[in-house]
Amino acid sequence: MTGASAGQVGFGTPAALAVPTSASRAAVPLSIVQLEDRKKHKDTMMRAAQLFNEKPKDGIAYLQRVGALTSDSGSEMTLQLAQFLRETPTINKKLLGEYIAKPSNLEVLQAYIQLFDFSGRRLDEAMRSLLGTFRLPGESQQIERLMEAFSATYFASSPADIASKDAAFILAYAIIMLNTDQHSPQVKGRMKFEDFARNLRNVNDGQNFRTGFLADVYNAIRDREIIFPEEHEGEAGFEFAWRDVSASDSLIGPWASTRGVTAEYDRSLLAATWPRLLQSLAHILTHFNSDHTLRLALSGLHALVSSAAHYGLSACVNEAIRLLANTTGLTDNALHADLGVPQVLFKSYNRYVLLDPESPTSSFGVVAEGFTGAEQLTKLQEQEEASVQLTQAVLDFGKDYRGQIAFVALMEFVSLFPNEIGRQGWLDIFDVVRVVVDADLLPRSMLAAHDLMVDNMWVPRISTLQAMDAAQRRIASRLSRGQDASHASNQSGGLLSAISSLWGGGSGGMGSSGYSGGGSGSLQSSGARKQELRWRASPDLLVALATRSKIAIQASNIDRFGHIGDMLDSALPTFLSVLSQLFPRPPSSQPDSPADDNTLSGDDGKIKPASSRTLPRSAAHAFPDCFANNYSPASVYFLELAISLIMRSPERALVIWPQIEYSLQRMLEYADVLHHFSLERAVSGLFGMAVNILEACSEQDPPACTAAPLLEIVERVLRCLGLLRDAQDATFDTIAPPLAVGIERLLDTDAKTLLSSPTNWDIIRSLLKRLAHAHGSVLVPACGDTARRLLTVLVEIVILLKCGAIEPAVYLADVLDTLTAFMPSDRALAASGGLTAATTTAKADNSIGSDMSAAEAASKLIVLLYDLQDIAKSHFAEGDVVGSPVPSS
Repeated sequence: MTGASAGQVGFGTPAALAVPTSASRAAVPLSIVQLEDRKKHKDTMMRAAQLFNEKPKDGIAYLQRVGALTSDSGSEMTLQLAQFLRETPTINKKLLGEYIAKPSNLEVLQAYIQLFDFSGRRLDEAMRSLLGTFRLPGESQQIERLMEAFSATYFASSPADIASKDAAFILAYAIIMLNTDQHSPQVKGRMKFEDFARNLRNVNDGQNFRTGFLADVYNAIRDREIIFPEEHEGEAGFEFAWRDVSASDSLIGPWASTRGVTAEYDRSLLAATWPRLLQSLAHILTHFNSDHTLRLALSGLHALVSSAAHYGLSACVNEAIRLLANTTGLTDNALHADLGVPQVLFKSYNRYVLLDPESPTSSFGVVAEGFTGAEQLTKLQEQEEASVQLTQAVLDFGKDYRGQIAFVALMEFVSLFPNEIGRQGWLDIFDVVRVVVDADLLPRSMLAAHDLMVDNMWVPRISTLQAMDAAQRRIASRLSRGQDASHASNQSGGLLSAISSLWGGGSGGMGSSGYSGGGSGSLQSSGARKQELRWRASPDLLVALATRSKIAIQASNIDRFGHIGDMLDSALPTFLSVLSQLFPRPPSSQPDSPADDNTLSGDDGKIKPASSRTLPRSAAHAFPDCFANNYSPASVYFLELAISLIMRSPERALVIWPQIEYSLQRMLEYADVLHHFSLERAVSGLFGMAVNILEACSEQDPPACTAAPLLEIVERVLRCLGLLRDAQDATFDTIAPPLAVGIERLLDTDAKTLLSSPTNWDIIRSLLKRLAHAHGSVLVPACGDTARRLLTVLVEIVILLKCGAIEPAVYLADVLDTLTAFMPSDRALAASGGLTAATTTAKADNSIGSDMSAAEAASKLIVLLYDLQDIAKSHFAEGDVVGSPVPSS
């Protein structure tokens, strides 16, 4: 039999929630709604009691606020307050005695005592029932006031041996004195019955009390002390508590039966009991070492979380996740100190040796300087596979069996209950995963990254990126001294090389992109590297611990984490709001709250220039902590995770993009102070998202109600990318290749739809003009691939003008202005041999060759300008065409 009793509900219970009588209870059991309402009412009374114990006025005000106490200070309110004080067991008994004994609360005192039924009880028995509900104050005036109110109520019950109200008052006071005399350890000589009777002569309305009556009173007090609440401990205190429970049970009445339909009450029962259950399981997980016991505890935790998820008790799910996250040991901040300065062991001649990745003679340094393009990326990944990165977190986790099984359980819960996890739960989960990624424990298959220019991009560990940055600084230093001309020629052969796509910038921009001077865009070693291991253990033992850590991670469901976004749309905002906070971030001095809708746009709707945005005070300086503020593999991994959600399901962009937009805006708004690799990942990801969304609108032919909002998302993505127009030259040179590729792919997808938006065109045009000046000039041979891509874009725009897909009257002047920005100077054109022949060839062939020379590229621009002149003549009156857009040369 289960249920809830009337006494548990207490004061102010609505009539509809009253306990059924014994006759009706068998026929009509309480419904789950009634029981839940009772529980809610009980919680309200408990809260009121808590406030009353802190300050009585606050408790009374709360009761009036929730409607349990009338606002009128009349007899009705006095009675309701007295009922609250009488029926709420958690009221502080000492405070209660002092409160009702105050002169200002005399009416409440009288109403409180009148709630007792003293009929047929001897005076000392009536006093026991009253004084068992509060602690008697210590001042004599307060005691006198209480006894006066009690004697008046008691005499009104017509007791047999009491002749007047005054006689009841005197006898009650004498009983209190007798109780102290008989049971106080400070009293040496105890009062005899004769002394007690002598003190009460002629007080019963001029007569003596009946001898037998007084003897019964005396013997009852002598044999059993009147114990005030919260006054005694030990056996006496236990006896009082037991009598109090028994009395409460008789006051409560019969329990309300659920009549066998207990399943309806499961949620309420679980909601009331899960904190204690979880506390018990946490104690076992924390203090027990037996493998069998730990597994039983995890099984119980799994059952608890499954039930909580079923009934939507997210608080239970979140607390269980926090328990597991803390048990892994990976959330200990003391283990995070060396994540940014790991040590690397490499196996050489069957033994592990300490490797300095930044050294030019290390395997990483040789690969970084000796290979380019996709081959370089593949070999770097092979170097990561062949080496072991060591940090304190890796080694401690390898020794912690309890932490390992907690991590397995944590990932299991994440894969099973993603829709029930709340914000706090995701914070704890990402706190653990962040350490796993930064410590290089994540499987390589989960580190793949989206890139516009290569297919084998991945999220490198921090030591690998340090090696690449060091290699770039050495190359830049040699170029600046002119000591390696042949190497400079090889490195400038194409912007598709890994040095351009992964580490940023071609040979024309190395010296200005932060490599030579170690500016804010490159990752600097945090100090002189120690050539000895930081741990006093053999390298083989350290590698064994690191291997054990990786095996534990791979044994979990961590591989499902990459698809964790496949959850309900209703659960995505909570997940993404936490995930977006972990993207690569500008300095912490920036606000964390999303900006309003006008942050990035002015009154005219155009993107604000960087000069109108406040740059952080530290933006012009390199970060003092390269790991915390400059590059973290985990932050890039989380960025790629968010990007992959839209890449896999473009139609969900309406739900996903609003949650990550602000964090991406912040990244690009302060692009000059981010590590170049993080910035390139953001640029590639944004273009990839825009292309996929545009393809979804074009291929699936969705209805206007879906296509229009998706196209608006594309525009908002471009507004983010538009922030890069005002980046510093060194930063813009770094991201010029992915920008050119991204614009080309966007126009290849659906140029007409894309350029139909004035905002899109304004952003693309301004980016193209900025690209025209990247690396000095995109038409030099060192930037041949970027030049080819940009010329393809320009040709496509001119073709759209020629066929009328975009309105010449609106776009012609802008296109002319953009083409002009790409034209080399007259001196450069004059120095280009065979320009006339190249122009003739360009007129006969609209294709853009991958091996196009600078002269051919310039000739193609001239052909495009001739096309613009023809378009102008065909769409405008002769007098409206001012001059010729074609240079005289």
